[in-house]
Amino acid sequence: MTKGQDVLKTTVDRLNSLGLPRMAAKLEELYESPDFLTADRLEQICSLVSEEYQHSESGKLKARLRKCGLWGAPEEISRCADSLDRVYQPSGIVTQLSTLSFVGRGLNVLVLGASDAGKTYFAKALAIHASSKYKGEYLHCSPLIDGLVNLKKTNFPKYEKRMRWLARCDFLVIDDFLITPLASDAETSVLFTLLESRAERLKSTILCSQRAPEGWSEMLMGDKVATDAITKRASRNFTVYISKPIQNTDR
Repeated sequence: MTKGQDVLKTTVDRLNSLGLPRMAAKLEELYESPDFLTADRLEQICSLVSEEYQHSESGKLKARLRKCGLWGAPEEISRCADSLDRVYQPSGIVTQLSTLSFVGRGLNVLVLGASDAGKTYFAKALAIHASSKYKGEYLHCSPLIDGLVNLKKTNFPKYEKRMRWLARCDFLVIDDFLITPLASDAETSVLFTLLESRAERLKSTILCSQRAPEGWSEMLMGDKVATDAITKRASRNFTVYISKPIQNTDR
């Protein structure tokens, strides 16, 4: 064994011992390449680091998507574009939100549209895209509120732990927002507490609903104070309208 091969083996063994098998394999690959001695050293180092970095980032994304509840979901933000089936308004809003600056700034997004307009697809695609940088969760409104109310009654420490996560995660998607009425003050209180906690921490909340804010009062038992408070926190910043394009019937 030559001195170079001896150094290679020692280094590969150490990298594997450190839990860096991809870097070890890449080093062996580089060593065996014809231009190993003449290639740019900095590029070789970058190549070594890139193997482990990409694996690490892939693992982080997988973990975030699992936590988000969207691991394996097929939605893609690139497919959220104006077409014969739907239009996103205001113009350019998808591109603007795709930068994810709204998450970093803790701004909210309200997505409105009729049934089957594509709200859920867009919200999931945006959440998947945001998971590349941020931690969050995708939930449906009724199960979310029911679960929190039940936890608050039956296991308050667990409720507090759940609320802490929901209040501080980078983004939270609440789909089917106020599609069905909240049946008690306890449900309204939990929803307000969640939205208020996120607003205080400047965390981004993405809400999808078939109902415009003007129709939320009847979903909140006609409580004007609760409606105003929730509307103020839920509908600030961005509003996205997804609709069918107007068909030209001129002949």
